[in-house]
Amino acid sequence: MHRSSLFKPSSDLPFVVEFVDTPERMEGFLPAVLALLNGAGLVTRERLRVLWWSDREGP
Repeated sequence: MHRSSLFKPSSDLPFVVEFVDTPERMEGFLPAVLALLNGAGLVTRERLRVLWWSDREGP
């Protein structure tokens, strides 16, 4: 198979959007996310353990 572009943009490819915030803020944001999905999609909620975080900007 030969293709002119290995990474050809497509409108039907899956994608992942991640948000990290407090559970209370995420619950408040959930209705807006569901409205954007327009009835099709997958939403998961996972607990996480932060191993490292920095707010340093630039070098």
